Parts: sequence; C-alpha cells; structure tokens
Amino acid sequence: MTTRPLAPVSLRDLKDVDPYPAYEAIRAAGPVTWDEGMRAWLVVTHAGCTFVLRNEDLFAEPTGGLPDAERIVGRRDIRSLLGDDHATLHRAVSHAWRPEPIAPLADGAVRPLLGERIAAVAGRPTLELYEELARLLPIAVISRVLGLPDAGQEELDRAKTWMEAVLAWRHSYGEDPDARAAAVVATRQLEPILRETVRARRDAPAEDFIGLLWSVGRTIVPDWDEQDVIDNAKFMFEGGSETTAFLLTTAVHRLLEQPELVRARILADPERLDLFIEEVLRHSTVTHMRARRATREVEVEGVRIPAGDRVLAVNGAANRDPVRWERPGEIDPDRPRLRGHLAFAVGPRHCAGAHIARMEVREGIAGLFRAFPDLARAPGSPEPAPIGFVSRSWRPLLLAHAPVAPEVLAARLATRPEALPVGDYRPGAGLAEARGT
Repeated sequence: MTTRPLAPVSLRDLKDVDPYPAYEAIRAAGPVTWDEGMRAWLVVTHAGCTFVLRNEDLFAEPTGGLPDAERIVGRRDIRSLLGDDHATLHRAVSHAWRPEPIAPLADGAVRPLLGERIAAVAGRPTLELYEELARLLPIAVISRVLGLPDAGQEELDRAKTWMEAVLAWRHSYGEDPDARAAAVVATRQLEPILRETVRARRDAPAEDFIGLLWSVGRTIVPDWDEQDVIDNAKFMFEGGSETTAFLLTTAVHRLLEQPELVRARILADPERLDLFIEEVLRHSTVTHMRARRATREVEVEGVRIPAGDRVLAVNGAANRDPVRWERPGEIDPDRPRLRGHLAFAVGPRHCAGAHIARMEVREGIAGLFRAFPDLARAPGSPEPAPIGFVSRSWRPLLLAHAPVAPEVLAARLATRPEALPVGDYRPGAGLAEARGT
C-alpha cells in the first residue's frame, strides 16, 4: 500500500483563525496531502485545484449523497443534479446572469436597497459593517432577482438565519447530527416565503428567475414540479447571501488598509475599483474549499487518490500559489493574470452568480464611501480576523464616520461616476433569452 503524504496541519483546526500560514506549511509538504482530521485529500496548487474542479467525471459533487440531503436541499436542486441535467440548468442561470443582462439591477435594486441600509445608520457615528449592512443586503437583492415581493427587515433576518442553518449542515458535510436536524427544520421554514410566488409562476409564467426555473426545469425532467422550483430558489438564497456579504466586508477591510492616496485613486475610478475587488477575491478568498469525491482511482499532481475518497480543492491556498503569482501574499490590482483566480471555482460548477456578486460589492463600496467620505476604522476597535471555516470574512469591522443628515445623504447617494451602469430593472430582464440556451 502506498504511503499517504500527510498534511502537517488539519483544516479542522483552522476555524476562525488566519489559515494562510497553515496553507503554506501544507504546500511545503506537497501539492496533495492527506488530512486525517478532515478525512480528505487536500489539493493546494492552482493547477491541481483546477484539474479537480474541471473534471466532474473524476471528482463528483457530493451534495446529493450527504446525510439527509433530500430532506434539506431536495432531490433536484442545482447542486444535486448531475451530468447533462446539471449542465442545462447551470447554463441557463449563467447565461441569464451575464454582466449585460444584470447591469440594470444595480440601479433598479442594489442601490435602493443599499440606500435603505445606509440611511438606517447614517445618523450614528459608528456601524459594524457585516451585522448592520452587509449581512442582509445580498439576500434582499436575491429576493428581487427571484421576483419575490420585497420583504421587511424581520422577514429577511429570519430567512438569513434559516439559510445559515442549512450552510452549517453543508459545511459539516452532513456529519454533525445537530446541524442536520437544524437544517431540516430551517429549510422547511423558508418554503412558505417562496410557495405563493412559485405557484403563481407555474400558472402564469413571468420574466423573472422563478419563471426561468419553471421553464428550464421542464426541459430537464417531465415531472419537474413545485418542490423542484422551491428547492432551487432556496439554493439561490443560500448561494447568494453569505458569500457576497462576506466579500463586501472583507473588501472594505482591505480597502481601508490601503494608503489614503491609493484608496482615493481606487474609489475615483470604477474600473480601478473592479480590479481591486478582483484582487481581493484572489488574495482574501471567501470560499476556501470545495469538496468532491473521487469516482475512481486518479492521480493528481503525482499523488494517487483512491476511488471514493473525499477531495478538497483548497481554493484559498491555490489563489496564493507562488507558481502562478509573484508576491501572492500582496494585494496588487495591477498584477498580470488578475482574473485567473479560483474564488468562484471553475469548470462545470463555477459560481453562476459571480457577476451579481461582483456588482453588489462594487456598488456597496462605492455607495458607502459616497455616503461617508470620511469612513475609517473606529479608534480602538478590535482587529478584524478571518472568521469562518469553509467561507471566511475579515470581521468584526467597526467603522466610524461623521453623522449625516437625511437630505445630505440623499444628495450624496444620488451622485455616482458615469461609468457605473444605470437603467430600469425588471426581475426577469435577460431571462427570456436564457430559456433558449
């Protein structure tokens, strides 16, 4: 029997701590190592992670096989679908959420929703960015993308709490019985929010995302039903809320670390801001690992992995691979190959909502600093740390600013660089074309 190269550190011990020193220790031990604590192979190179994520015939997405998966995420949510069925739905979503179709979403949904949240804290001298602004903004945006009626703060908070329970189950790979039980309860509690709209779109199709789920789903299987649409709509809440909120918080943290003149230059130029966000995605990756299962014995970076073993593509480590990037631990928006990172994965299961996430974060940063030009870390506040495990953000982030009167805030938020997109947003803009792909 071949000796397994062992990781010197287990990822299981890295919750709520900076994982990057451990990643380098693991990288020094080899590009692929066995993590006894996780009972999984760790792949930490850019080339190795790309190989794992691109080849689904060799490395299967494990969601459908997790304990209680059908009770929690359903039998045919997008993560559980395989082969051509997954490709059909994923292609339609990715096509609908290209940059051009979603551009009007910025003016029609993100800016108004962001403005509401900024207005709620504008009269006070401090705010904690994640809890008071970032946490619920993405789930409010996803609600509009789905075509749901606008929800109040209380309902959004409940939905977000339910999704956090489902994510806790997913991030424990279904192995924690308490997390499983909580996720079963949570996923059922979310469904009433969706059911009325899902039924309405079944009987009267509309150009919104739930309408797309009905029409594309029926091309996948003839018995595609109400529960299938609900299950996929639930996943859009889950996939679009935590990671985008984490990215916004981390990007603001990294921006405030920059020298004042550098920060001013980034904020003055929308294209420069986009490059900065892209570099933060690489440097301070939100989703650090993607789990797969080897479908047969396969070699990765010279290491033989047996069939059936769990494989973790550690994208957080891969995004600082020195073989691909010089000075990988530095933030440099001018570096070449800026967009070659794996923050949104790659291959058949790359994040279909990547462009929405980028746009929300760009709008969030631009709006915050338009509202509060003097925004800074609050004196004496705790140093942000990379809180999380599978997904991470640097927080808490306590910020200080001069209180702003409502009329002044409205004037500030009404101005924006001309390069930022504007337009009338309809929840289903661009989705009709996606139905034909």
